[in-house]
Amino acid sequence: MSHSPCVSRSPKSVFESSGSFLSLAQLGATVPATAEPWIAGAKPVRVSPRESELLQAAREARKHAHAPYSHFAVGAALETDAGDVILGSNVENATYGLSMCAERVALFKAISEGLRRFTRIAIVADTSEPTSPCGACRQLLWEFAGDVEVILGNLERETARYRLLELLPHPFDSRFLD
Repeated sequence: MSHSPCVSRSPKSVFESSGSFLSLAQLGATVPATAEPWIAGAKPVRVSPRESELLQAAREARKHAHAPYSHFAVGAALETDAGDVILGSNVENATYGLSMCAERVALFKAISEGLRRFTRIAIVADTSEPTSPCGACRQLLWEFAGDVEVILGNLERETARYRLLELLPHPFDSRFLD
């Protein structure tokens, strides 16, 4: 059994997989597939089991946040095109400027493992309103993941869903450097 700090399953599980990451099928979601989240003022919609699992993975990642200064713990679950899930949680530093958001932790972990194709990211915080990625996270997600789906949630439900271009409508990228 190999252990990896990169991915988590359910609260009662250990970190394990045949490689570095677990597939969503291996996560064992603990939230009901019939949960009806609020999405940006629209009528509630049903979240698929796969989406519930991704949100649950972000909730689990949030438990590993190191946020002794702001006490604002965030978890992220980045899904690859192969269905693997890479987790990240925010890590604070006393200087704040050296802190790292959960989204960037997940992205950097994936990139450092050679993963380059992503389909979506779930981000969870303990808030009633959607907590979207900061500008730096949006820019890095654009650079490495393109117009991915961004699913926002809290400890109970999905709170909003966007395409990254909705959150970063005029991204800076390599087109400007040619």
